[in-house]
Amino acid sequence: MNTTEATLLAEDTVAITETNDPRSPVVHHLQHQLANSILLFLEYKKCSWQSEGIAFRSLRETFEGFANQTKNTFDQIGERLRMIGQDPDVVIDSLSNGAGIKQSPAGLPFQDLLATADANVIGVIRELRDAIADLRNNGDDPGSMDLLTSIVRQHEEHEWFLRQMMKSDAARTSK
Repeated sequence: MNTTEATLLAEDTVAITETNDPRSPVVHHLQHQLANSILLFLEYKKCSWQSEGIAFRSLRETFEGFANQTKNTFDQIGERLRMIGQDPDVVIDSLSNGAGIKQSPAGLPFQDLLATADANVIGVIRELRDAIADLRNNGDDPGSMDLLTSIVRQHEEHEWFLRQMMKSDAARTSK
C-alpha cells in the first residue's frame, strides 16, 4: 500500500468513526437496542426457567431458542458499535436505564410472564421501527439500518409465537 492509499484509508476510518460519536442518533439507537436485547434475553431465560404444565419441555425449548436468537442480536449490535468506533455500554445501570422495556418482577405466574414478555417485545418492535425510520430519514448508516431491520423481523416472529401461546392457553383454560 502506498502513502496515498494509506492516507485515504485513514481518512475513511476517521470519517466513519467521527460521524458516529456517542451523541449521534445511530449510536443512540444501537446502544438503546443493545440494552433492550440484553433485557429481552434475560426475560426469555426467565420464561424458560419458569415453564410449566404438560408442554413445559416444548415451552422451555421455545424460550431457549428465543434467548439464543436474542443473544445473537446483542452480539451483532455490540460488534456494530465497535465497527463504527464506539464502545458498547454494558454497565448494568446503563442497561436498565437505557432500555425501553422493564424486567418483570420476581414471583409472577407463568401466564403473566408470558404477557409481560409479549408486551416487552411489542415495545421493542415499535422502538426498532422508529429507529429504522429515523436512520432512513436522517442517517447515513445503511449497515446499522440493515442490522436493525433484520432484528425487528426476528422480534416480530417471537411476538407472533408469544401471541399464539397466549391464545392457545386462553382457549384451553376457558373450557
